[in-house]
Amino acid sequence: MITKYRWVILFVAVFVSVVAAINYFKPPPIMPILIEAFRLDYAMASLLMSSFSISAVIVSLPTGSLTERFGPKKIGTLMLACLTMGSIIGSFAPNYTTLLISRFLEGFAFGSALIFAPALITMWFPPNELGKALGIFAPCVPIGMLLSYAVAPALVTTSWQSMWWFTTLLSIIACVFFVTLIKTPPTTITYKEEKKASGVAAYRHTDIWLVAFGWLCFNFAAIGFSTWLPTHLTEIGYSLTLASVVSTIPMVMCIPIGPIAGVVVDKIKSMKKLIVTSCILSGIAFPLYIFFTSNFWILTAYVIALGTIWGFVPAPTLASSGALLGPKLASVGLGILNFMSNIGYLIGPLVLGIIIPMGWNIAFATLAPICFIGATAVTFARRLK
Repeated sequence: MITKYRWVILFVAVFVSVVAAINYFKPPPIMPILIEAFRLDYAMASLLMSSFSISAVIVSLPTGSLTERFGPKKIGTLMLACLTMGSIIGSFAPNYTTLLISRFLEGFAFGSALIFAPALITMWFPPNELGKALGIFAPCVPIGMLLSYAVAPALVTTSWQSMWWFTTLLSIIACVFFVTLIKTPPTTITYKEEKKASGVAAYRHTDIWLVAFGWLCFNFAAIGFSTWLPTHLTEIGYSLTLASVVSTIPMVMCIPIGPIAGVVVDKIKSMKKLIVTSCILSGIAFPLYIFFTSNFWILTAYVIALGTIWGFVPAPTLASSGALLGPKLASVGLGILNFMSNIGYLIGPLVLGIIIPMGWNIAFATLAPICFIGATAVTFARRLK
């Protein structure tokens, strides 16, 4: 039986994921303050962010399996406790090492939230509504980023710890909401693609790995481009402020486009078409970037279009796990997707940084075949509609 309580589940899943994302992005807007407070060089400061991706890579596959075995409520409660504990430890951090340890703890929770939260949504929503629900969930990370960037400057007027205490309070609220409001659905929703299978069999499901590889390629390109875009813009004469604004636009566009993408998935009843089309269009767009940099408004139009293309990828990708494996094993598929996406987060900026000395045009053009390879991989996922 499908009940209205599924919308409460969706609200809680979105809220806890946004809170996890706010924790993720709290260092960048106050990085100069952290660098001064802990006497960091740029490499040490960058670890405060990359530690999250490292944690997410480590935790993704185990979280998917453990969520399938023990249920999303138990795993979610444990990981939200880690998020709260990490934020508290960070608030009292007397040195850089302690702060870095706290970031690893928070990273485990962030990586897990992108597994147990959509797994919950998949359990509660029927197939004809799943795209819409995951479309609402998909912009959690950019929403968290924007909120973090918005509140951090005002909070740190006294000390950098104020931002950490703020996220501690949010984490406690998220934990309370999750524990008190999350329930097991009254009945298990079945999917046409679902078969009786174990978690081990889910890991052998070729199609979910093909979609995950496509997701890796997409994030490799998108995060790599976003990481180095401000640097290139400042090198060609844009102010740091304008470069930062332009660089956030694609992520901002994912917020309104995410729910639209979810509705489109439900309407056309196809995840593959959206993922493949968006990857191909991204691949075409990246080499063209260099021709749109001469004028700020033309550049703005370009990044708005690019962000619109990107916004159509997360919702169908997340929905593919339930479509291929069924709601019971969706968490395993989401673990695989999260594992691969975080590898993309890690290696995309690194590889692009290695290529950039050969020329910016070459570096950005390199992203095109990456996107086309991702599109090809998803195309070969035969059981994905």
